[in-house]
Amino acid sequence: MKNQFHSFEGQEGKEGLEVQMDQMDQMDQMDQMDQGDRQSGGTAGIISRRKLLSSIGIAGLGMAAGTLLNSGIGFAKSGGSVTETVYGPSESSEADILGQGLKLKVKSCVDESCVILATIAELRAMATPVSGSVYYVTDIMQEGPFYYDAADSVSLDNTGLVLVSTSGKRFKRIYEGPVNVKWFGAKGDGSTDDTAAIQAAINSQTSGGVVFLPSSTYIVSSTLSIPYNNVKIMGSGSSTVIKSANTSNYEAMIWASELSGIEVADMVVDANQANRLSLTVRTVAIYMVSCTDSIVDNCIVQNTIGGGGIPGVGIGIGGGSVRCKITGCTLKDCGVAGKAADGVFTSGTQNLIMNCIALNCTDTGFVIESSNLSGIIGCTAKKCGAGAAITNALTTDVTGNFIDGLTINDWSASNTGGIQIGTPIARPGALLNTRVSNVTMERIAGSGPSIYARQMGGKIIGLTLENIRINGAGTQGILFTATDILIANCHVYNTTNAGIQSLGVCERVIIEGCYIYGGTFGVALNGDLSDCHLVGNVIIGKTGQTNYGIYCFGTETNINFIMNSIENVIIKKIGYDAGTTPNIFSTTNASISTNGTQTASTLGAVSRKLQVFDKDGSSIGFIPIYNAIT
Repeated sequence: MKNQFHSFEGQEGKEGLEVQMDQMDQMDQMDQMDQGDRQSGGTAGIISRRKLLSSIGIAGLGMAAGTLLNSGIGFAKSGGSVTETVYGPSESSEADILGQGLKLKVKSCVDESCVILATIAELRAMATPVSGSVYYVTDIMQEGPFYYDAADSVSLDNTGLVLVSTSGKRFKRIYEGPVNVKWFGAKGDGSTDDTAAIQAAINSQTSGGVVFLPSSTYIVSSTLSIPYNNVKIMGSGSSTVIKSANTSNYEAMIWASELSGIEVADMVVDANQANRLSLTVRTVAIYMVSCTDSIVDNCIVQNTIGGGGIPGVGIGIGGGSVRCKITGCTLKDCGVAGKAADGVFTSGTQNLIMNCIALNCTDTGFVIESSNLSGIIGCTAKKCGAGAAITNALTTDVTGNFIDGLTINDWSASNTGGIQIGTPIARPGALLNTRVSNVTMERIAGSGPSIYARQMGGKIIGLTLENIRINGAGTQGILFTATDILIANCHVYNTTNAGIQSLGVCERVIIEGCYIYGGTFGVALNGDLSDCHLVGNVIIGKTGQTNYGIYCFGTETNINFIMNSIENVIIKKIGYDAGTTPNIFSTTNASISTNGTQTASTLGAVSRKLQVFDKDGSSIGFIPIYNAIT
């Protein structure tokens, strides 16, 4: 129910109401008179002025009064003191409400308009409501003012905003802002099943709105489904916990499909893997499928698990979702051995994963799959199978996905590497125009390459890897099969295999401005590679490690090594198999390395000369340039 109440200004306004608080002290004794009735669960009593103000606030009471007056069901006349204007005269009485047998204590009323205390059960038993009165529900955690809507005969009882009596009368809560799940009967005690109450609160927001979960632990035994656009489910931060019930067997905890403007924010969502050992499905904590302009923000998601051969997921933005964001979330302890789970999984168009942390996710921390123009920005992954992945599982091409800002500490996925670009499973669709930049990768334990790029059954075309710092890898620092690939300004240290290595058919490759220290190879070009240019790289062998600088395997064509600096390499600075003839002009141990020389029986006259200087700038001689060679 969308609140439609307006602000109320009496003769003295809201400030005047606050001043009158001091004049109400004489009426506090009425709280004591009624306390016994309320605590014993007996019939309702008159509510004190101070109690009503503290329960719904001066502004809230004023809004109720103003609208009820304007609609003809007001409970106070203007005139007299502000106190009397809001509450009426101070006398109290016990009355049989219109002969219904319900003994309710009421204020002496003005024009038959009263503030009346009642329980939910008493409202549901009421046959003839008092015209124009406000009913203040006293049930613990469901307190609040209601009014009788005589014009409504169709609204359903939703336990929180609309209460329907046995005679069909509709009582509607007076409220502004979010709806509280505890109004609908949620206990939040960590043991009661609150699924139905939370779902009722969500279902009440037919036109969109905020469903609020105060600080508590709420147990759910089945999926909480969001049925309407523009619904926001919001908690109080880490003190609000939604937890799957022990032994429950269902997939998604919070679910939305084909909706717009959905938000889930400020809470912990716990899939409770340890106490759901009989699961026959995987689990997903928050799952939005084919949604648009939706957000998951500032949530902690934990303890999901894979099942049925499918990875579990902490937060999933699936299907054809468009312009959805996951921001400021922490994904932790997702998956166990043999039942892996991702931290975040997205697919669709223009979706973003921003400023998130994945910790101990046994599959992949952050996944962009079968997407266009989607990205990972400013995230961290620690002790995950892989830190991140950009893949395509479609038969059609996808384009424009990126990683911009990612820190990965420890990974263990030997098949995919620390960052997976493409898929090891045959998929004919291509990955086009993919960019990975501003990445730091630190490996203390684990296996596999740091970055592994290949699309089995398809192609990776247009891949940029830049500003990447890699320290340690199970095998290679960067291993790739791609066309139109640029690897620039990457620093690769302490690999057990090659620092950078191509594999299979690769075309139009540029490796530029990289620094590689250690590894059995600095750069290894392996397979049918063509049009490759290594420009301005620094390769330094690690003392005590058997190594090569640059090596070409197979039958590479049009290979150019230009102004690379290669130092401290034991076996061969630049080597290549017989089927490859690279064009070389680089420096090795401060000497020029080139295979561009020619043999000659006679030389022409010296026409020019190239001067060479030592480290202090003194000339040490000239290299002659001849006008002809025969």
